[in-house]
Amino acid sequence: NAIPVLGSTLTESSKLFQKICQKKPRVFICFDSDALEKQYQVSKKLMKYGVDVYKISIDGFLDIGEMSKEEVKNRKVKADFVSELDYLKYKLNF
Repeated sequence: NAIPVLGSTLTESSKLFQKICQKKPRVFICFDSDALEKQYQVSKKLMKYGVDVYKISIDGFLDIGEMSKEEVKNRKVKADFVSELDYLKYKLNF
């Protein structure tokens, strides 16, 4: 299942965020390349509540909508676990 995040923002007060934190499913996140900062902010918020977050790469595409279903499935299998260290590396431009 996929849930679009309007404006690439997911606030802690939203019902969606609260439900995710309650159920604690594995979350696969895939924002457009121009929204990486927001992707890490959302990931960091979710991790704060004990939710495991995985990042799906969109390398070679503008957004996930350009990918075939098969490509998304393949990339989901290869998704990287997001950690606090990933956010730090992003902020330091590593």
